[in-house]
Amino acid sequence: MESKRTRSPSSRQELYKYPKKRRRFWVHIIVIAVLLFAVLPLLLEVSRNNAALRDSKEALAIMLEEEQRINIENEQLRRYAEGENFDEFIERHARESMGYANPRERVFHVVPGN
Repeated sequence: MESKRTRSPSSRQELYKYPKKRRRFWVHIIVIAVLLFAVLPLLLEVSRNNAALRDSKEALAIMLEEEQRINIENEQLRRYAEGENFDEFIERHARESMGYANPRERVFHVVPGN
């Protein structure tokens, strides 16, 4: 019987031939895994930042619309304060805030149905 230690050099080369390929394969797998674990958190952080940026843009758009509405209202109040349409201001305020109406007007209150 031939022992494993007494094999010829050509058989040793055959033994080491395939493990080098396997070793190279595992080295590639390990390098890819390390790169994935290094890059994946960065990609997740970029994704979170994009979501936060999108939310900020939506909030900014809402604030700009609100600012525009307030500017229009301020312009109306400025004109009323200058005395241009003071009677119109008093009438509008009485109708909207206090629920008043002119003597010959009919006021209808809409009650939503089920």
